[in-house]
Amino acid sequence: MNFEKITFNRLMELQSPLDYDAVFITKENLSEAADRKYARAYKTSGIPFFFIESKKSYIPFTQEELSYEEAPDVLSDMHVTGYFQEGEQFRSWGYGLYNDKLNEANIKNVYIRIFETVESLSTR
Repeated sequence: MNFEKITFNRLMELQSPLDYDAVFITKENLSEAADRKYARAYKTSGIPFFFIESKKSYIPFTQEELSYEEAPDVLSDMHVTGYFQEGEQFRSWGYGLYNDKLNEANIKNVYIRIFETVESLSTR
C-alpha cells in the first residue's frame, strides 16, 4: 500500500482510475475540497473519494452550488464519508467508529473497511 500526497491542482488533472486507487481528503482540507471547481473531478475521475471527518457527508463536494460551510450537517456520526461515481451511477458510504469512540483501534477498523471497499471496486 502506497500513499502519495497530492495537490488540488493534481486532483483536477485526474483522468483515469489508473492514476490512483482512491483519494483521501483530510479534515483540514474539507472546506477547500468543496470548492465548486472540484465537483467535476469527484464525479468523472472514476475513483472513490473519502472525506475524513466530514460532518456534511459528500453533498458539498458534489453539489456545485453549496460551500462546505453552507451545507447542512448530517445527523449521523460518520467518521469518514466515501463517494464514487461511475457514469451516471454513484455510490456513497459512511464509516462510523465502533460505539462512537475515537480511539486507535476504532480508527484502524474504519480504515480497514475503507481499504476493503477500495479493493472491491478495483476488482470489478
